[in-house]
Amino acid sequence: MITCSIGIMAYNEEANIGRLLEALLLQETSICLIQEIIVVASGCTDNTVNIVNEFCQRDKRIILLLQESRKGKASAINLFLSHAAGEVVVFESADTIPERDVFEKLVAPFADPLVGMTGCRIVPVNSEDTVLGFYIHLFWKIHHRIGMIEFKTGEVTGMRNIIPQIPEDILTDETYLTSMILQKSSPDGKGYKLVYVPDAIVKNRGPETFHDFLTYRVRQVVAYHQLKKMLPQGYYIPKTMDKMLVFRCLLEEITLNPRKLCLTFTAVSLEVMTRILAWIDWHVWKKNPFVWERVASTKRIE
Repeated sequence: MITCSIGIMAYNEEANIGRLLEALLLQETSICLIQEIIVVASGCTDNTVNIVNEFCQRDKRIILLLQESRKGKASAINLFLSHAAGEVVVFESADTIPERDVFEKLVAPFADPLVGMTGCRIVPVNSEDTVLGFYIHLFWKIHHRIGMIEFKTGEVTGMRNIIPQIPEDILTDETYLTSMILQKSSPDGKGYKLVYVPDAIVKNRGPETFHDFLTYRVRQVVAYHQLKKMLPQGYYIPKTMDKMLVFRCLLEEITLNPRKLCLTFTAVSLEVMTRILAWIDWHVWKKNPFVWERVASTKRIE
């Protein structure tokens, strides 16, 4: 058995935290032993803490850690890592719902001592009939195609428990942790392997208003500008920032349906706009929103 500590970083997640904890308690495992489920509640002002406390009474593996104020997700991750006892730590976004076998599939590759990190496949629940819904589905389909070629993770990530902490002003925690894993020396001295697990399926909801979309996506791209500045040249940068690879995967998703062609053009235009805005935020306004604005429309998975 491989022991696993699950970490959930939560800020005002009352809309989904109960469903998520229920889904975690129902996980079907044989290789993976879920040793603890740690919820770090940071400055919550809604009912999140009360809901988690109710689950703590149901199952002793659920542990609630409180931060009186919001200090950013990276700060919450560091608090989780300081308490996590499992051989593998899994970072679970509070606004997701995993299928019943996700943790078994994410943890199983760690039976190989050379595996350092695993990533899941995100499947959004948004309707594809809207402009933003179409964009969100296309976004994650491209992520999946990239993941099948080069490792890419997000939302739910498994990691060998060998990184004690990360900088507290970091914006893209999964990508930074990936870079740190690649710098660690594996038992064979050649470096750890990264494994994308396409059948470990996790549901999420993408932004459903243009304000939320811009808040969410611009922040993500700013994070990559930050990472590029922080890491020495040649270290890991996510393949979703490789324009040629993204374009190649986009071509594989294009159909000759006139409506879908129009929506694809709109989605590409939105992505170009977010990258321009992110460049301005980082290089002109010098923004680093590591305590970021809550994206309300992503918080209920149904």
